Amino acid sequence: MERFLNQSDEILTNLRLNLLFSVFILFLGLLGIVFMLLLRAKQKTQEEELRLLNDNLVLHDVAHHAILTKLPNRLALNDFLESAIASANLNLDLLWRFVVWI
Repeated sequence: MERFLNQSDEILTNLRLNLLFSVFILFLGLLGIVFMLLLRAKQKTQEEELRLLNDNLVLHDVAHHAILTKLPNRLALNDFLESAIASANLNLDLLWRFVVWI
């Protein structure tokens, strides 16, 4: 009888360990699924961001160039003049610093 109880305790211990191991494996599987879902969501977000950037580039091109001729329009001229003035101011500032340094 005592031997039967010892075997029963051993079987229960093995069953508990197997159950614990099964729960652990299930947890790891669920964790992997959550991780894959997060990666997929990140990938979708990056794809959407890239699509929006491309759309913005197309809209910028349409806004700054004539549709028929593809030549720059007034908006492109204004952008060019603003960047040229900023560059000239930077160059003038550098020139002034050089003159003062000499």
